[in-house]
Amino acid sequence: MKAFNADKLYDRFVKEQLAGDELVGYSPTGDVRPDMVDALTATHFIRNAPDGTGESDGNPDEVRIDRYTVLEGNVQNLMNSLLGITVQCARCHDHKFEPITQKEYYGLQAILFPVYNPEKWVKPNDRVVSVGTRAELGVIQRRNELIDRQVKAAQSGLAAFAEPLREQFSRRTATRPGRAR
Repeated sequence: MKAFNADKLYDRFVKEQLAGDELVGYSPTGDVRPDMVDALTATHFIRNAPDGTGESDGNPDEVRIDRYTVLEGNVQNLMNSLLGITVQCARCHDHKFEPITQKEYYGLQAILFPVYNPEKWVKPNDRVVSVGTRAELGVIQRRNELIDRQVKAAQSGLAAFAEPLREQFSRRTATRPGRAR
């Protein structure tokens, strides 16, 4: 919606959807500047087929099938959203009612394969990209660690304070008349 409201040219919109990370020079070990965010968001949006690979029970056959299912889901997302066509049959065979052949389907899948390579898989929760320089993110991480330590200390203090009160309350309710002992 943001791209539409900004009158972004359609060819630029599509390029960002397909390869926004490449357009802005994103590197997993580099800084993520604010000017990169729109392109990275666009790339994430269209390449975000349902992905349950983070909840696997570890069965190697199911894990492999789940990873290929995500790859196929992304091919379908691209074809449906950018070309307005379905490609369900083309996965298995040529079909007179499908606008692309099986060979064309797997050609498109080959373009996406480096991103969704089942042998170099990254689980969904590990694909998070934080905005900021490495230095800024380091400061935030250290601040969060300090806050976590303070919260743990406060919880420990609260537990130490509450335990005698719990024991006192338990003794009072156990000695009340009319209570079963």
